[in-house]
Amino acid sequence: ARSGAEANRDNLNGGSMWPMRARMGTMGAYGSIHIRGVSSLCKYIFQALPLWKALRSVPCDLPGDEMSAIKTPAVSRSGVLGLAASFGVFATLGNVMASAAPREGVVGAWSLVSFDIDEGSAASKPRFGQDPVGYLLYTADGRMAAVLAGTHRPDLKSPSGASSTEEQRTQSLANFLAYAGRYEIRGDRVFHHVDVSVFTNLMGTTLERQFKIEGDVLTIRTAPPEIWGSSNILVWKRA
Repeated sequence: ARSGAEANRDNLNGGSMWPMRARMGTMGAYGSIHIRGVSSLCKYIFQALPLWKALRSVPCDLPGDEMSAIKTPAVSRSGVLGLAASFGVFATLGNVMASAAPREGVVGAWSLVSFDIDEGSAASKPRFGQDPVGYLLYTADGRMAAVLAGTHRPDLKSPSGASSTEEQRTQSLANFLAYAGRYEIRGDRVFHHVDVSVFTNLMGTTLERQFKIEGDVLTIRTAPPEIWGSSNILVWKRA
């Protein structure tokens, strides 16, 4: 029977440990790298190093016949292709991490503090009246949802609202907003791609917002196209 040390050595040299995936830093759910890929990358880099050193040592102003006489180390075609493929994997991985990184700041649940009409003056005018309520949710995989409401809305009875008057239904909806979909971040802008909404005309549209995070406070300024025809400033705090 083989000793435990021999069995462990066999595993390390190509057995059961190779299918393991190595997590890179804080990537978490954004991706993983196979250990064999890392090993291959190192092998191809060491194969290409002699060629790289030789090319760097060649003067740029040599005549053509002298340049052709310079001998450079042989690097196999498969080695060059493998090196390029390995760098391609890492470049793709880097793009995934870069696109995910901006989301980290906004990911989570946010509670509405204020919702004001942006009139460009020091005085603020609440969009939904005093003390609005709401939540804004961003997930790590690019999903979002927002629900906002005035706390002094007229009664709107569920499920049909039949006992409410037409005026009550209109005013109650005028002080309410709910939608959900996907989001993406570009610089200081977040784009909400609306999939479902209480207002059907928003479905399939993209809402652009400028945002800033300071500590546990998220400030959002809306941009055209505006839902209510004018810009708004919303302040949220982490829930």
